[in-house]
Amino acid sequence: MRYARLATSSIALILSLAGFLAANERSVYFYGIQKLSDPEWADQVSQWKSQGIRKPIVSLEARPEFLLADRSMEKRLAKLFAQAVGSGIPIEGMILQDPAWILRLKDARERTRMVLEFAVRYPGTLDSLQIDVEPHTVPGLLEQTEAWKQFATLCGLCDRN
Repeated sequence: MRYARLATSSIALILSLAGFLAANERSVYFYGIQKLSDPEWADQVSQWKSQGIRKPIVSLEARPEFLLADRSMEKRLAKLFAQAVGSGIPIEGMILQDPAWILRLKDARERTRMVLEFAVRYPGTLDSLQIDVEPHTVPGLLEQTEAWKQFATLCGLCDRN
């Protein structure tokens, strides 16, 4: 029982900190940058600024395209990101959920290379990068192990208290 209370307290602390950090960060996910005109992007950046959004997380993909694979799109993204950064809004790039990060390592390395080259060619335009792997979406990759069963039991204990 003592360990269950400790686990519950630990989880409550983690959730409290996550809530505080999330409220402090004020991020938003943004998809479809390739569809926006320059004035629409400027309006979007102004809107984020007025809403207190500190870091938009912008998708670097337009399925099935990886936007940085096209040199003209890469230049346009650099220009748009630089405008946002100049307005005090740093951009976090995001590479969407894709089994390539697990199953096609050559493709994953290629995307990583493109992001690194972008960051070198256009310094300061990309504040950080989020790689949204989500391996649990690949059928059969993650089987229920003893560790997962123990975690589920722990969650069940916390739910009862």
